[in-house]
Amino acid sequence: MHASPADGFSVRLATSKDRDRLLAVVSEHQPGVDTQQRYSWLYERNPHGHALTWVATAPDTGEIMGVASYFRKRLMLGTRTVEGALGGDCFVRPQFRRRGIGMALHRAGRDAMKQFGIEVMFGTPTPANMGPLRNCGGHDVSEVVRYTHPVTAFDALVRRMSPRASSALRLDEMTDLDPRIDHLWHRTRPELRIATIRDATFYTWRFLRAPMSRERPYVILDHGRPVAACALERVGAQVRVIDLLAPREAWSRALTAIVRASHGCAAVNLRIPRSIAASHKLWRHGFLARDAKPLNIVLPQDAPTDAPFLDERAWYYSWADST
Repeated sequence: MHASPADGFSVRLATSKDRDRLLAVVSEHQPGVDTQQRYSWLYERNPHGHALTWVATAPDTGEIMGVASYFRKRLMLGTRTVEGALGGDCFVRPQFRRRGIGMALHRAGRDAMKQFGIEVMFGTPTPANMGPLRNCGGHDVSEVVRYTHPVTAFDALVRRMSPRASSALRLDEMTDLDPRIDHLWHRTRPELRIATIRDATFYTWRFLRAPMSRERPYVILDHGRPVAACALERVGAQVRVIDLLAPREAWSRALTAIVRASHGCAAVNLRIPRSIAASHKLWRHGFLARDAKPLNIVLPQDAPTDAPFLDERAWYYSWADST
């Protein structure tokens, strides 16, 4: 239990008995969303583990004043697998703001990390959460940048001038628990230092099981061989590359295939850390840096100052990691 009645609220870990009240608060936070479906998928069916949610409650009535959650993410750290979490759905109801509830919720999460074996909490927080996170030990370790490739007449010309190359590279829809994703993850994993485990189980849950999702997963084929995987979302005239799973040698072909499949759109957008974009020389593929957000991490109390999570060059992060 954190805080005290003297503060006007107390903070505790939510239980299954809080489910209906949590749904009501999350609905307030996410208006227009099918909260029941989203909660079931995101909080309860995540293959990496059930969400941990802290609630701030009024001492006299037990009314929920604010919530914050850790969504489990199993991470690859070098050659080992570690437990991580994405921080999300931090929301203090408007009538209870400016009482320090947000900071208390963040502090409760950090204090419980060792108890639940969580080695790092990470994410690209909203501006309102930046201050409380920093006051609770948060570090900005990297910048996650949106890169844009304008789809121009030149792309169409290249496609017409090289029809054989165009036909050799194609996007094939991912199937349930697609073994090709496991194959690609096995090939890509040794090249990544810190990344969410992107195997077929994760891809199936994240993209094929997501409620009302417009993010469609594909396997990129070169002469029929799987060389990469991606998830794409069409937003108006824009295409978002929600995730790209590819070994280094296949990045060029993967980006080429995605751009060619996006004919008729105005631009293709990719969101990754600046250091990853630099290492893959993204500018050579016509991708230009646009807006950026800090990648913020929180480590358990007494974590070493040289923890590998603090290395800005180590992280692979995409739109897929933000949920």
